[in-house]
Parts: sequence; structure tokens; C-alpha cells
Amino acid sequence: MKAPFPRITGIVLTVLLASPALCLAAAPTITAQPQPIAAVAGQSGSLAIAANGATSYQWFKDGVAVAGATSPTLAFTRLGAAEAGIYDVAVGGIEDTASSPVVVGIVPAAGQRTTGSVSTRPEWQDIHHPNGAIYDQFLLTGPAGTFTADPGQIARMSYLDEDNSIIQVEMSGAGAITAVLANPTGPAAPALYNQSGIQYMKGKATLILSGADATTHFTIYSVGTLTNPGVTRADVTYAGWANVAAAGILTTDGKLGGIHQGNATYSSTTGYTGIYAPRVSSVGGLVVIHDIAARGTAQPYLYFGPGGAVNIKIAGGTLAQPNGDSLTVYGPGQVTMGAGQDSCGRAAPAQIMAGRLLDDAFVLIPAGTCLMGDGLDGETYELPQHSMTVSAFYLCRTPTSWTEWQAVRTWAVLHGYTDLPGSPAEPIGAGKADTHPVQTVSWYDAVKWCNAASERGGLTPCYYVDEAQTTVYRTGTADVTNAQVKWGANGYRLPTEAEWEYAARGGLAGKRFPWGDTISHTQANYTSDSWYGYDVSPTRGAHPLYNDGTFPYTSPVGAFAPNGYGLYDMAGNVQQWCWDWYDIAVASAPQGPATGTKRVLRGGGWYHGPRAARSAYRYSYFPNNRNSLFGFRWARSTSQ
Repeated sequence: MKAPFPRITGIVLTVLLASPALCLAAAPTITAQPQPIAAVAGQSGSLAIAANGATSYQWFKDGVAVAGATSPTLAFTRLGAAEAGIYDVAVGGIEDTASSPVVVGIVPAAGQRTTGSVSTRPEWQDIHHPNGAIYDQFLLTGPAGTFTADPGQIARMSYLDEDNSIIQVEMSGAGAITAVLANPTGPAAPALYNQSGIQYMKGKATLILSGADATTHFTIYSVGTLTNPGVTRADVTYAGWANVAAAGILTTDGKLGGIHQGNATYSSTTGYTGIYAPRVSSVGGLVVIHDIAARGTAQPYLYFGPGGAVNIKIAGGTLAQPNGDSLTVYGPGQVTMGAGQDSCGRAAPAQIMAGRLLDDAFVLIPAGTCLMGDGLDGETYELPQHSMTVSAFYLCRTPTSWTEWQAVRTWAVLHGYTDLPGSPAEPIGAGKADTHPVQTVSWYDAVKWCNAASERGGLTPCYYVDEAQTTVYRTGTADVTNAQVKWGANGYRLPTEAEWEYAARGGLAGKRFPWGDTISHTQANYTSDSWYGYDVSPTRGAHPLYNDGTFPYTSPVGAFAPNGYGLYDMAGNVQQWCWDWYDIAVASAPQGPATGTKRVLRGGGWYHGPRAARSAYRYSYFPNNRNSLFGFRWARSTSQ
């Protein structure tokens, strides 16, 4: 009796391989695999396979047998949207074998296909992700006109990364899911996948996300190296052994919020590799791809459901394998990237593009009005509570990390910047680790660093030493005034005090903390004190996870849950320098007082008690002071 032919169902990816145990029998030998079709609608075409020892054939489309398709050739008299899909063929003999999956892509009209080459060039700045990874952003360029990747059309480019990262994760849930894999030192722990009756391949690099809807996003960054762990589960049937990498997304409504994937390597010799999003017909957010490397001979592949359009942004690295294989985009009606534009159609000049490609490092804080100060137990210098209107701006998700600081500092000292510390003056515990926030930096240091980051990325700096705004602040201890700030510049800057408190509240009104009215060590890195009734932490004193036994220290940026705006560490960890001069009277202007002797710090630090972690708490210090409690986060204006 012939052994049953193993198949993968439940996701569009179909990999058909004979079980190793069955290879002892004489299975048919495939001598020519079927080749992809990228045809204009209305044309004819065919798929064909050649095999020795074959006695039967059965073609499959998207995992479903094609009725009557039982010969070596599958002919199409008139190709259309109904024929587009992923095909393979089961070849019968003494034992079954199978072809590699092959794409049939239909181009809506002849005029939408172009053959011009597409290259990339680095553009404007590095992306600094909270996990410490740094990505270059790129701009698509071409010979002329428009490059259009229609369904099934191939775009030929090249990869940058060769870090041998491999992923094998399964996640499941219902409704809104945010799946973020961002562990530079090893793979994320798999969550249980509890949908029975679905077969999956047992592969080297697999991510399966199930039960998603239009609010779902997933992100993959630097997950480290993982060879096949041989994971098996009672509720999952592994059909054969497939050396295939895939990111599979099964949605409940055919929609997805967005996809980010960067700095990962897929190792594959069979089938398809890279991002794989079956049955996702609508992507409400950007599909951002950067620094994805693929090894082996498998074809990198990006799949979406039929119809609609998808914006795909190339944000660092380019998109093809070192072996010369290409990326195939399949499914949507059209994916368009103009020559000299990014994939969302934005113009080429760096100063324009830079204002919009902010990636994951920044959050757009919406314009609005907040009640500043604390009406529950506010200090004198926090009162009276008052309304402050803030324009929309961008704020970094986390405090600036040591990795980010050092990357900019290395560039800055070679380009006329001075006095930027290269290591913490007070190296405390693990507080100087690369993923921890930079500390022992003065206000002057932070402002010069923002200017250096701007110039390094080809942006216009914000801070100058003259009111004509012609001499960039790069050295010394200049007390920059409000008039010496180019507020409309597209470069980086410190947030104002009003911006900081507005963002820290995360859309909540009248609450002590970014998340509510009580605090504990599960929410922030601070020194717990039972004196305060709103401190409900089960552990007291310094945070038990960030304490070497003799002295507490900082925690990695983003170690605790974010607030309503997606901002991390707005309470505890390190205090954060703001732009403003400090005045004991609450500020009445969005940019703060015109003069002063101390600059504002907000947020509380690892050494401070719960009172200092309140969103309304105001602190100040001399701008030349470097303290192991002091850090900062960078901001940008939206008027670019």
C-alpha cells in the first residue's frame, strides 16, 4: 500500500515533501520543475513537470486539488484572477513525490509591467530601534518612469545581512494581536498553538500568527540564531521535513494592521523564504522590510490575498538573495514604487523623505490639550493645574540607549563636536549596558548630541549659538535661547516640558502615572516606599531585578509596558532632560521661560521614590551636571 502523501493545509504555503521514512522505496524522480508564470490577463500559459518513473499526476492550487488536472502539463487557455495562486503537483509512482510550489501571477494590463532595473542607495539616517539594533534607511531608485511590482512580477535586488538568524515561533490568539520578536541574543519563546486539526511543516524558520484582525501588527527584529529544535506538539501534525522559512498570518477578517520585519536571516533550500502572509487581503499599515537575508536556493516570497493594494517600504537593506534569486510579490492588485521614490510614492530628496520615514523608533504624538499639574497630591511648583495645548510632534519610544548614544558620538567627534562623554562617569552595575539608557550626560551633552544626530542623517539641526541661526551648536556649554532654536527644522531636539508631560500621560486625564493612580515594581524601575499610599508594590526599596546587591541601577529601555501612546519608561529608570529653563511658577508658554539657571528634568529615576515618578512631578538641575540619574529622549517636529 502506498504511504499517504503528506500535505500542509491551513495556510497558503504548501510544501510537499516525502517523509524520510518513505524514501527507501523508489519514488518518481523529478527531472524538471514547473516554472512560475507572470502573464498579462487574457493570455494563455501552462505549467509543466517532467519526472522519471511517474504513473500519475495531480495538480493542486493553494492546497486544493484542481479537478481534471491529472497530466504532466496544466494548460490555461485564458489567464485571469481566478487562476492566480500557488501551484504544485503530486507525482505518483511506487511512492508519491511532489514538485516545488510555483507561482502563477496575473498582471492586470500589459502597460503595468516594466523591466527596468531597480537599485537602492542609503538615505538620510540610521534607524535606532529600542532593542539596540541600528538599521539604515534606503530609497528606491530606477532608470526612469515608474517601477511596478505587479502580481507575480519579479523585482531583482540584493541583501546586506549575513547573520544566520533563524526563527521558529508559533503564536495564536483572537482579535487584536501585537507580535514583536526582538531578542538579539536568542529566539523568542513559542506560545502554544491550540487550533487542532491543522497541519504544519516542521521547518527551520517558521512564524505562524493566527486569529489576527485589522488591528493586528507584527514585528520581527534580530531574534538571534536557532537551528531546528525538533519541537512537536500533540495538537499539531508535522507533515514531512521542510527546510523552509515562512512568516504565516491567518486572519479572521482577511485584514492586517501592518508588518515590520528586519535584521533576520532565513535559511532555506526548498520552497519559499521570507515574509509569507497567506489570505491577508488588506494591510492597513505599511509593510516595512529591512535587512532580511536569505540563504540557500529557496525563493524569497511575499504573498497577500487577491485584490487591493499594499504599500511596501524598503527601509534598509535591499530585497534579494546573495545567490541571485529574486523577491516575488503576489496577491494585491498592484504594488507600486516610483523611481526616485520610496514605495509610498514620496519624493526623493533626503530632507523631504526624512520627515516621513520615522520607522519604529518614534511615535507620532497627536495634537491636543492636556491638564498639566497634579490635582490629587501636587507639589506647590506643580500647581495650579492649568491647560496646555500642544501641537503634534514625534517622540522616541524609549529613552536614548547607550547603543544609540555611541553610534552618534562616534560620528560627532570626527565632525567638529566636543565634550560628549564616551563612557559613564559613574559606571553603576549593569546601568552602562548597551541596551540600557545613556546616563551621566548633561543638558549640553544631550542638545549637542541631537544636533550631531541631525547632521549625521542629513537633516537640519535645531540648536544654534546665534539668533540668526547660522552657527550650529557643536562645542562648549552654550546656553541656547528660545530664539536660537529653529523650531521648524526637521532635525532632532529635546521635547519641551509641556510636550513631555502631555506625552507621558498617554491620553489619560487626571492620573498620577502614565497608566493610572497606583505604582509598583511591575510597572517601573524606581525605589518603592510604603509611606505613599499609592505605592502598592509587593517589593520595597530598589527594584529587585535591577540591583546588584549593593546599589541599584538602570533597566534596559522598554523593559516595562508602554503607556497609551506607546511610549516606554515615562516613569522611572532615568530622569529625562527637557528643553525648558526651570521656573518655580508653572510654564504658561509651550516653550517655557526665556531665561533661567537650571533646566527641567522629568520622569523620575531608578533611585527616586514613587512621588518623582508621577507624570506631573517637576525637577531641575544645572545644565552642566552629569549624574547617573540623568538621561534623555529625542523628539522631532512635524512641520517638515
